[in-house]
Amino acid sequence: MKKYVGIILLLFISSVFAITPPSLPAVYYGEIVSITPVNGYLIAKIDNKVVGNITVKNGKFGNSTYKMLIYSPSDVGKTIKFYLNGSTLLHPTLKYIPGDVRELKLYYNIKTIKKKNINVSIIPLKEIPVNITIPLVNVSLDKVLEKINESAIEKVINVVKVVDVDVENISEYIKPVAVASEGFNITKTDTNVNETIVNNKKIVKGKITMNVVNTSKKGFITIIIPIGNVVSLNVTVDNKELKEFNDPEVNTSLGWYVYQEGILEITLVKDPILEVEFVKEINITKEETYERRNTWKTSPAIRYHDVAEDVKSYILKTFIQVSNVYAGNDIDLNFAKELKKNPALTTNEKITKDTILIGGPVANPLTKKLMDKFPIKVTNEYPGKNKGVIEMIKLNVKISDHLYKEVKVLLLAGSDRWGTKAAVEYFKTLDNIPEEPIFVEWKDGKAVRIEKP
Repeated sequence: MKKYVGIILLLFISSVFAITPPSLPAVYYGEIVSITPVNGYLIAKIDNKVVGNITVKNGKFGNSTYKMLIYSPSDVGKTIKFYLNGSTLLHPTLKYIPGDVRELKLYYNIKTIKKKNINVSIIPLKEIPVNITIPLVNVSLDKVLEKINESAIEKVINVVKVVDVDVENISEYIKPVAVASEGFNITKTDTNVNETIVNNKKIVKGKITMNVVNTSKKGFITIIIPIGNVVSLNVTVDNKELKEFNDPEVNTSLGWYVYQEGILEITLVKDPILEVEFVKEINITKEETYERRNTWKTSPAIRYHDVAEDVKSYILKTFIQVSNVYAGNDIDLNFAKELKKNPALTTNEKITKDTILIGGPVANPLTKKLMDKFPIKVTNEYPGKNKGVIEMIKLNVKISDHLYKEVKVLLLAGSDRWGTKAAVEYFKTLDNIPEEPIFVEWKDGKAVRIEKP
């Protein structure tokens, strides 16, 4: 009898452990998306019960080693809500899943309003000065936030800085990109641009035609286009005029548009043919007028007078033109002059705009001050003899008591002068500002790209 009791007891214990294995916590870290960086603390609640908290600094919470832990085995499958400083609800919400580990983007200060017959969420983004307007048509706000195309937004931000400078190539820049959509697809896009000269003004007329197809009974698409500054703008869908979002006569059964800071945002709930017509006026410089008259060009070249002529990419040209360029000694200053006329020797300037740093932390005080923020730490030993690195970070800088803006800081530095020279020269050959570090080497009299040492 004791033998059977032992077997039954063993089976009972085994079944208990099989049914209730140890539960793992959910682990979260990430950023709070807002127009200006936020600070304080973030708490997580389930059924109004606090289940986690973490510090927020400059919009970031947690990192690769320090994260928010949520352990609440009795609440599996319930909704987690996140609050900034204990009171402001952020989006999206999540379902509590034990063992869930992820990086989050939580959106701050989203407003949802009733616009005639539909609810519209107004989503502020830190990257662009235009709020994204999303109709909640057959989709929840949380689902919309999952669909936001961050890379598309980043692309538009870079291009809108160039579109009014490099007008000759405007057709390459004013390409529509979808930020978010539900049941809509862009199947075809045509762009036509014509240029004329009237009274020393360049008149650029453009037309963008898109075939935007709704594959569902209800849905939407939000598109952004970097068209730059315009003097007139007309948007139609299905041959019907689209009104601005704040126009009292806006027809929400068609959609609307928002134009601000050179970015055109269009939200559609109707298909299929979308047309955008615009006119730009650009003053012609005396140099351009002379060039046109003496070389019979049909379109004057756009010049960046402070930028080295061997920089080919217009995105790089614009970035160099608008950036401060700082070197730490006379040798690096000469390298800097290979990018831009009149760079500066730095002591410990305050960064308030896009900036290019030439030289490593030993030579350049600004590089030394910011070195810990860059993904690759440059030293006299690393990346090594004649080797350098090209890397970029983004900083939120304070420009007034209550106003911050995001700037790019590009580092071109090496373990020695030849590594720094390689970084400068190779950077000039790129098409875009690199998001990830690039390692280079000065070899056989030229800069070459290499694998990470």
